[in-house]
Amino acid sequence: MQPTKMRLCVTPHVPNLNFCADRNFLLRPNSRNSFVVTARARDRVKRIGRGRMAPRAIGTGKRTKNDDEVAEEALRLLNEANNLPRLVVFDLDYSLWPFWCECRSSKENPSLYPEATGVLNALRRKGVTMAVASRTPTPDIARTFLKKLNITDYFVNMQIYPSWTHKVEHFQKILQSTEVPYKDMLFFDDEDRNILSVSQLGVTSILVNDGVNLKALAQGLQKHARPIASS
Repeated sequence: MQPTKMRLCVTPHVPNLNFCADRNFLLRPNSRNSFVVTARARDRVKRIGRGRMAPRAIGTGKRTKNDDEVAEEALRLLNEANNLPRLVVFDLDYSLWPFWCECRSSKENPSLYPEATGVLNALRRKGVTMAVASRTPTPDIARTFLKKLNITDYFVNMQIYPSWTHKVEHFQKILQSTEVPYKDMLFFDDEDRNILSVSQLGVTSILVNDGVNLKALAQGLQKHARPIASS
């Protein structure tokens, strides 16, 4: 059966839920007479049932360290790492910040995940090149938020546009611009379909569940170092 566009009613009163309640999603009926999300939302939604959805609440996490403390810890991880990546690429929505851009207004003042700023600052201080790969359908809002956060100049390349290639096209353009081989890249994203596609290019890819933080950085550095450690 062909996918159908429907307007959904999001289950109300869900705490800490950054979810867009009034937008169109692409759905397809399944064998149980329910609906399954086939758009960007499917990685954040468990099940659709007869016009109501039960999304997974996404919190921003509790801040336990300030930005300087996070940066110092991140620098320690970078200094101790073998085979540092030459380029670190970040997704935006639910990776650097805890929301979807298309569900926000460009007039708002955004914030990053609690440890994301410290991680970015540490990478910059270490001299590791950074880039952005985002499939947001509202690139203008994303770029506005990056400017408001004063981190636009952290990135040597920003591929921010909607795409059905699960970021393969984004990385092809990043490769063309930076000339950094895929094997020397480290990528953070919250959607497993993007992780799978980009991993197949040879990029070390890390799935984040609570945004970019020290734990994700440590995992990424460890995974990126494995080829040398095993040789």
